[in-house]
Parts: sequence; C-alpha cells; structure tokens
Amino acid sequence: MQSDFYKSTLSLSQFWSFAHLVFLLFCCVVLVHPANADDGAQTMQERLDQATQLQLSDLGLTEEEQAWLQSHPVIRVGIRHGYAPIEYISEGNQFRGITIDYLYKLEELLGVTFKMIDSQDYSDVGSIDMLSGVTNPDVLKKHQFTALDQPFLTFPFAIYTHKINNTINNFSDLENKKIAVFKKSAVTNFLVAEFPAIDLMDIEIAEDAFSAMEAHQVDAYVGNEMIVDYVTNIEGVRFIKKVGYTPFNAQIYMAVRSDWPLWKSILQKSLDSLAPEQDEILKKWDLSNDRENLRLLIIALITLALIAAIVIFKSHRLKQAIKIQDKISQERIWHQANFDYLTSLPNRMMFHNRLKDEIKKSERTNLPLGLLFIDLDNFKQINDQLGHPVGDELIIQVAKRISGCVRAVDTTARIGGDEFTVIMGELSDVNSLENTSVKILQRLEEPFHIHPHDIYVTASIGITVFPDDTTKVEELIMFADQAMYEAKRLGRNRYHFFTASMQEASVYRHTITNDLRAALLSKQFVMFYQPITDLNTSRVVKAEALIRWQHPTKGIITPMEFIHIAEDTGMIDHIGNWVFDQVLKDAAYLRKYFSPDFQITFNVSPRQFMDEENVLSWIAKLEKNGLEGSAISVEITEGLLLQPTNSVKHILSEFINAGAEIAIDDFGTGYSALAYLKKFDVDYVKLDRSFIHNIEFDNDTRVLCEAIISMAHKLKIKVVAEGIETLAQQTLLKTYRCDFGQGYLISKPMTLPEFSAFLQVYHTD
Repeated sequence: MQSDFYKSTLSLSQFWSFAHLVFLLFCCVVLVHPANADDGAQTMQERLDQATQLQLSDLGLTEEEQAWLQSHPVIRVGIRHGYAPIEYISEGNQFRGITIDYLYKLEELLGVTFKMIDSQDYSDVGSIDMLSGVTNPDVLKKHQFTALDQPFLTFPFAIYTHKINNTINNFSDLENKKIAVFKKSAVTNFLVAEFPAIDLMDIEIAEDAFSAMEAHQVDAYVGNEMIVDYVTNIEGVRFIKKVGYTPFNAQIYMAVRSDWPLWKSILQKSLDSLAPEQDEILKKWDLSNDRENLRLLIIALITLALIAAIVIFKSHRLKQAIKIQDKISQERIWHQANFDYLTSLPNRMMFHNRLKDEIKKSERTNLPLGLLFIDLDNFKQINDQLGHPVGDELIIQVAKRISGCVRAVDTTARIGGDEFTVIMGELSDVNSLENTSVKILQRLEEPFHIHPHDIYVTASIGITVFPDDTTKVEELIMFADQAMYEAKRLGRNRYHFFTASMQEASVYRHTITNDLRAALLSKQFVMFYQPITDLNTSRVVKAEALIRWQHPTKGIITPMEFIHIAEDTGMIDHIGNWVFDQVLKDAAYLRKYFSPDFQITFNVSPRQFMDEENVLSWIAKLEKNGLEGSAISVEITEGLLLQPTNSVKHILSEFINAGAEIAIDDFGTGYSALAYLKKFDVDYVKLDRSFIHNIEFDNDTRVLCEAIISMAHKLKIKVVAEGIETLAQQTLLKTYRCDFGQGYLISKPMTLPEFSAFLQVYHTD
C-alpha cells in the first residue's frame, strides 16, 4: 500500500482534496447510522475471520488443523541466543535473526502469536512448545521434541584461510592440515569418521577460529557460510579469505513438541508455502553487497576528495605556501626559544615553565615533586684537552643517557653548558628520587666512545623536594644547586639531598622493615572486611579482605605504608601466606553462618607471582579447609597481564581450574587494554574509585563509566564499582547496570566480629 501511494501521480493539492472528501463521507455515515456502528465492526471482524479461514485453506490445512490453531493462539518458541545471524539477542535485548523473520512471517500467515523465550536447553517441554533453529535433529532424540521432516534453511560449509595462506584451494587440500570446526557439529562428527587424516580443532564460536587463524594455530576453518560471512562483515575481519566449499551443507530445522503432531504438520505446510520468499528474507542478512557498496562509496568519496584537494591546491598554492612558510618559521622560532639547540632537550625557559606546571599539579594531587640538579664533574678539562666538538658530542650522549634513566612523564632539561635538570612530578614514593639518581650515576660511569677517544665522566646530583623543602620555584632550583655543590664537596660522583627529609624517610623505611619482621612473629596483623553488595538486589554477597597492621606504638598502619617495603625486602610472601590462610578461615565461617555462596576477594601482589611454588600451594589449602574455589576471588593489577610470564599464566590457569574467580583491580587507571580480559578468563573488573568520585559532576566520566560497564558486559565480565560514597553515585551506577558496589556508603572496612554483626542486620539471605 505504501509503495502504491508513492507511485501515484496525484498532485499534493489533489491528494488533500481527496482526503477531505473521504473525511466528509465518513462523518455522514457516522451521523446517519450511529446505531449500526457495532454491527459494522462485527461485520468487519467476520470478514477478517473469513479471510483468515480462506488463507488457511489455501495452505491445505485440514479442518482439524484449523481447529487446533484456533485453540492454540499463543505458542512458546525456544530461541538460541548466540547464533547470529540465524538467531540471537541484539544489544537492545531483542530477538533477531533469520529464524525470527520466519516466525514473523508465520504469525502473519497463521494468525498465531509466538512468545519467544531465550533457551539453550531442549529438555523443558513445560516451558517451550517448539524450537526455531535446530542444526542437529539427532540431539532431540533424548528430549521430547521432534524435528520437521524437511529443513527450511540450507547453507553450504565453506573453507576459509588466512589471506597469506596459498596452500589450500579446495576440500582435498585439507588432508594432513590443522582445521578449526564447530564443536560437536554434524560435519565435525562426519570428518572425524571419514577423514581421519584431517587434524581437527574444536571451537565454540567463529571468533575463536579467526583468532586461531590470525595466530597461525590452524591452517583453515570450515564453517557455515552464512554465519562466517555475516560475522566477518560485522566484526570487520579482513585477514581471512574464502577459498572453496566442502561437500557438506548446514541444514536448519524447526522442531515441535512430540505430543503436537498437528502443529508439526501445520508448520511444515506453512514453511513450504514461504519457500518463494526465502531469497527476500536471506537478502536482508547478506552483508557482502553492503560491504561492496560501502567500499565503492568510499573509493568514490576519496576520488572526489582528491580531485577537490588538487583543485584547491592549484588555486591557492601560493597562498598556502606562504602560510606554510610562516608556520615553519614560527615553529622554528618557538623551538629555538624553548629547546636546547645541541641536545633538543627543553632549555632553561621551557624548564621553568614545566616546573611551574608540575608544582601546580602537585598542589592539586597532594603528591610530592622532586627536582634533580645534575652537573658533570671536571667537564672543563675535557673541553680544554679534546676540543669543543668532542665536548659537544659528549653532551649529546650524556643527555640521551639521562633521558633513558627517567620516566616518560618526567622532564629532562639542559639549562647550561654541562648542567642538566630532571623534574619528577606526582611521586607516590619519594624513594624513587634516590633510585633514579643512582641509575643516572651508574650509566654516566660507563665509558663514552667518541672516535677516537674513550671518555670517562662522572656527575654530582643535588636533590630537592616540593613542598618539603620549599614551595617557591626559584628557591627549589637554588636549593637543588646548593645540594649539588655539597655532593661535589663530599667527593663528586654522588647525590645529596638539600634537607634531611629523604634521610628521615630512609630511617623510617629502615625502622618499618625491622618492625615488619617483628610483626610477623608477634601476630600484629589483623584482617578487615569491606562489604560488596549486589546493586540489583542490595544483598551483601561478598567482601574484600583488607590487611591492617596493629603496630604496638604507631597504631593502625594501612597497606599503603608498608606493602611496598614488604615487596622490596621479600617479606611479601610471608604476609601473603598469612592473608590467604586468614581469608580461608573467615570464608569458611561466613559461608557456614551467613550464606553458602559468600565470597571473599583479596589482593595478590605482582611480586608474589614470582614465587610460583608458594602461590600454587594455596590451592591445596582450599580443599583442606573444605572450601570450593568459588569461595575466593583473586584481585590482580592490569600490568600483570600485559606482558605475562609463563609463571603468571600457569598460576592463573590453576586458580581458574580450581574454581576461583579472577578480578582486575583499579581498572581504568592503567593501560585498560581489552584483549587480555577475555584471553585470561577474567570474571570481574573493579572500576577505580577515581571514576566514581567524579561521576556525579563530570559528564565525560559518566560516559566513560557507562562505556566500560557496557564493554565488560559484552565480554561477559561483571563490574564492581569501588569507592561509592553517595546515593547519587549508586543510583547512576545502577542506571548503567553496574553489577556490584563497594564503598563507605555501604560500610567502612570492619573486623570479622564487626562484619558478622553487620551481616546480622543487613540480611544477606
């Protein structure tokens, strides 16, 4: 009807005249025959019923089958949710796919309503009346379903290889090759039985086959052509090619309850009548033409853009040349004003600007800033004896070595002949100033090879700290210079702090190290627990274990103050063993008295993964304590997975095999890479508290949080939000479908007795 309307030749004015006339006639009928309105509606319904009966008769349905349809107006259909484009659930939680389009056609044809149910199980006849997409009818034998006699969809199994693979061109070439196939499919069973020379690798989804081909773990993939072509277009996979077909086809059936033979007959007749419409249905899901059209469109747009660019360039080339020359000149002037001509490092002016910026940043973050003032020892003698060209080359190489010893975020500058500075901002550990200074001194002690000379040089380094030493820029530079001269006075080739602040920190570190050894023997550690709630149900379902040090004189000490020292001294393994033993003991108690599914999550330091044997010994303790692996969740950092050692891979694999869950702590503050999440079977990501803190007031933070949660859910990873302090934050996270919440809004960390009392009130069950 809509297409006929658009094909009509009526003008716009004629159309409105016609519409006006129809409206007047309608009003007249209503005014003259108001009492017959119900009769008219009844007559219309009867006509619709007659049309439906006529349509069902055209299908060849018997009177008994038509009567069956009238008594079954709603039919429940089981849909497999991960089978795109055959049938799947979209991001909008809607059923979509080829079989769904068929169901809509059948609804129009038969006048029934299909209630679609997400189901992967064929056994529950009580909740499902039919199945819309069955690829292997044999599996229905042990269930109470019967497949239709004929498949309604048939797709060839095609052969796909990597684009650089030219060894496979047809089915016969698969012999003695490694081939990826869908796990437990009919074609897999046939290949196993009839072609034993083909080495098969079972995969769950097409994406697994793509990954295996990209990693050259398999030579080819044999898969359903419709599914593979659809997925490659949707996912933008460009490195595979279709090289041929197999003798096999994927056949898709509909199946019905075994006690509904009439429905089976009706369904088969209806599908047979829809056969002429199959091409139209499938065309909607064939994305190859869309992809080709898009490619041609892009080529056309690029061509037009190039032509336009050439025209514009030729029309304004003189003007553009002048602008470019001006820009180059300005950039050259700016670079000369801000960077050292010899080393290309920031010069004194840029150094001052960077130092001011870093001080402002330090004031915002409340993190200290360190300044290193570096002066080469006896550089004047090298210039005098070997000449300035050699001295210049030495300065260039010294600059490279110093830059190689500092972080990428630090600023290395040359502020004089043989004077360099390093600005180290946002220091979480001021000891890094000392470590960096030692590294610089060691690198500079190595010989410099400047043909034909081997030159040895040392340096003296002065160190100041903002705001400990001063809050003024000029004083900070002056104090660093004075500290550098003090280092020279004490014998050169060394570093020196302007004040005793670092020395005091060193003494404190030494004291903490000794006290830590005593703490292990004296049992000064205590475990606190912070509840984690299910944001959907508000139930407390797990808790994070947080170690505290009950120091005999300093009181409670948080991990921030002693864990890094424990890592450096090797005591982290002993502390980690105590933590794990305590977690198991407390998990057994909480599961017994509060919830059998209660889980405790705890942090494992990257340093602990270096002792593989010790960490793996924990798994045996689970069974010894009568606990399942699901009683614990291991929290690790993002950095541990970016370049994992074999030891890390093995430890994580063993924990996963034992049933433990894996969580990524402080997600979003580091590299936030996505690939490793699925690669290592990560169960949770813990959204860093810095995101939660700003979520109420910063739109960018809200967008980023929602995107991370959505991304994690698509990877079937759950999200825990840390640091929830307000109801507004919690409400936003619920809106974004965040799974779990943790923070002071719910509760501060508590000892086990306090946590038990908390659970008594909170009702975990």
